Amino acid sequence: MIMSPSVNICVVTPPLQKAGLTPLTNLLRILLQLAESKGARILVVSNVKSNELAEIAYKVQVINAFPESTSSSDERSPLILTVRRAVKLFTHLLKLRNNCNIVLLTLGAELAFHCILLFKLLRKKIVLMLAGNARVVYKQRKHPLYPVAALFHVGATLLADRIVVYSPSLVESYGLRHVAFKVRVAREHHLNFNLFKRVARVAERPNIIGYVGRLHAEKSPLSLVKAMRYLKGRGLKLVVIGDGPLREAMERLV
Repeated sequence: MIMSPSVNICVVTPPLQKAGLTPLTNLLRILLQLAESKGARILVVSNVKSNELAEIAYKVQVINAFPESTSSSDERSPLILTVRRAVKLFTHLLKLRNNCNIVLLTLGAELAFHCILLFKLLRKKIVLMLAGNARVVYKQRKHPLYPVAALFHVGATLLADRIVVYSPSLVESYGLRHVAFKVRVAREHHLNFNLFKRVARVAERPNIIGYVGRLHAEKSPLSLVKAMRYLKGRGLKLVVIGDGPLREAMERLV
């Protein structure tokens, strides 16, 4: 997508946990390389704070679209919490409607169909950068809004101008065959491959089992730790890289 010098890019995410800061920061670094060469500005609409974006904080405008605290009723009802967040996000984006030319939704924000519809009516360019399958996450969590999320996923892909994925194989697994003509495979990834790269051949590596991802029930990391008990004495080592609500439970099992 070619950018004019007056373009402003609005990056939208749902509320992120600590583990989401790294992929967001790496994505912003990639976008800044494009934006700075075109004289464009980047706005970030999320729940992050400027000081959490390291050295790039001063290069982007950060807008916290979500309240830091929730009421007890919100905690009891994921439905109420989801609706509150959806309204809050829509309100902020409505205020920014004249400040954005390209809207990039990622890390689960592709389910914000009401916001996508708003910007489509305003004739803004809409890009979905799918870092995962948010629809499947709703299903695995048995979220009461899963049927709505499934419909919003289809609607978002139909309205988007571009859809970015990290592998051609994801077109099938993300259910994008009907919009395959919009899909582009990313040339760069959220991971920093200068830090994570192969340094030894497979035959020369120790017997290490690695887990990289969020420590959340939907990924079942506790099952992996428990399974390692049955592999004692086989020269295997488990390395876990990630963070999330199951971290303390996993540490107790080690």
